[in-house]
Amino acid sequence: ASETFTFSFHNDNSHTLRVLTNGMNITTSIGPYSGDYDKSQVVMNNGQTLQLAAPGTGAGFTVFNSLGVSTYSVVGGGPLFFTVSTNDTYYVVYWHSDLGGTHPYSTTVSITP
Repeated sequence: ASETFTFSFHNDNSHTLRVLTNGMNITTSIGPYSGDYDKSQVVMNNGQTLQLAAPGTGAGFTVFNSLGVSTYSVVGGGPLFFTVSTNDTYYVVYWHSDLGGTHPYSTTVSITP
């Protein structure tokens, strides 16, 4: 027996889903309210590594696979360094725990090899 379900985010902030590619520059900002986040999609193959610069104290990344399962998380502002073992479409969510102001973030995407 198998089950099917649909994976989706509740989009509080109206940010559109961004498709990440190697070498692209991304810029975003997380607002000062609970539930704000930024999300991106990336298709990766076995052995590839996604790298994003550290977003700063209080921020983090969570990576989900195409089934909505959390596969990797960085908490506390460290960089994202995620190597996949399965070909899949992944979703990267950037979030911030500080509700005291906006939190801009900018980086260049690196996908290797």
